[in-house]
Amino acid sequence: MEEFKEGSRAMGDLTTASDQASPLSEGFAMGDWWIRPQEGIVERGRERRSLSFQKMEILVYLATRQGQVVPKHEIYEAVWSDAIVEETALPRCISEIRRALDDDASNPRYIRTVPKRGYRLIPAVTVPSTVPRAAEEGPAPSSTGSGSTSTAPRAVAASAQRRADYTWTLALVIGMGVGALFGGYFSRRFRTRSDTRRDQSIRPPLFTIKRLPLRTNT
Repeated sequence: MEEFKEGSRAMGDLTTASDQASPLSEGFAMGDWWIRPQEGIVERGRERRSLSFQKMEILVYLATRQGQVVPKHEIYEAVWSDAIVEETALPRCISEIRRALDDDASNPRYIRTVPKRGYRLIPAVTVPSTVPRAAEEGPAPSSTGSGSTSTAPRAVAASAQRRADYTWTLALVIGMGVGALFGGYFSRRFRTRSDTRRDQSIRPPLFTIKRLPLRTNT
């Protein structure tokens, strides 16, 4: 069989059978992840991972049937249409999607394999009325999918706190250095004066007066 070629269609042309994916094409929440089909990105907070076109289309198609067991042949028809692909193409893509979502096939939280039938998307899928911006500018939606709660204020506050801590630490170090410098200076001055006074106290006199015996002429 002919091996399928990923990325054979533009990401902006994402469609599935009966155009069911259109409400999700702008993005949707799923568990801990925010999915961006048009960009081929899944993100969780500041963490971003890429998915190729076929993998993203499979994920979106499963999302349109959330909670249902989707037969494998339907996924093949929706994603690859009339193309001839290997039977291992779909399991391989599912494995890559699980890896991107930190999912485990033996204990799945996102995609469950139903033996001899197909695959089922486990978490609820929601489409907030306001699509959050990219991860660098805001977080992924919460796991409830009710909307996006920005972590930007927390990040700004944490950054300000780090700067304040750094400033205080720097000021403390400088203060200790200045104190040690002045302490050493005055200590040397005091020691020098003490040594000078001690030297003066033990210095021998410059001259002495010797009393000679008085002689008389006889």
